[in-house]
Amino acid sequence: MGTSHPAFLVLGCLLTGLSLILCQLSLPSILPNENEKVVQLNSSFSLRCFGESEVSWQYPMSEEESSDVEIRNEENNSGLFVTVLEVSSASAAHTGLYTCYYNHTQTEENELEGRHIYIYVPDPDVAFVPLGMTDYLVIVEDDDSAIIPCRTTD
Repeated sequence: MGTSHPAFLVLGCLLTGLSLILCQLSLPSILPNENEKVVQLNSSFSLRCFGESEVSWQYPMSEEESSDVEIRNEENNSGLFVTVLEVSSASAAHTGLYTCYYNHTQTEENELEGRHIYIYVPDPDVAFVPLGMTDYLVIVEDDDSAIIPCRTTD
C-alpha cells in the first residue's frame, strides 16, 4: 500500500504534463466579431476579448500616447477571462491593428498569435497616421518592388 501513493503521484504528473502539451487553447475571441470597424472621429468605442486563459491587448499606440485608452479586466459567469479595451475619444492615432492574445503566447520576436480587428478612424485633416518611434528604411533595387508601411485614416 505504501508504494501506491508515489505511483499515483508520478502517473498524475505525467498525465497533467501530457494534457498541457496536447490541449492547446483555441484563439481568444473579440467582440465585435468583425475583421475591421470604422469608428467616427471623437466618438468612443470598446473591444472585448474573451479567452480560456488570461488575455491582453496590443494596439497601435504606445503607452505614453494612449492616455484615453483604458484596459480593464471584467468578471462574468462564463468561466472565461475577459479584458475590455475602451477608447473615450477616438482620433486618427487610434487607427490600426488591435490584437487580443493570451499572455503566455508572446514570442521573443514580439510576434503575437491571437485575434485581430483593424480600427479605422477617418479624419479629413490627417491623411496618414505617423508610424511612431520606429524608423523604417526601405531599400529597393531596380526592377524590384517593396511595400511601404503606412496607415491611412480615410
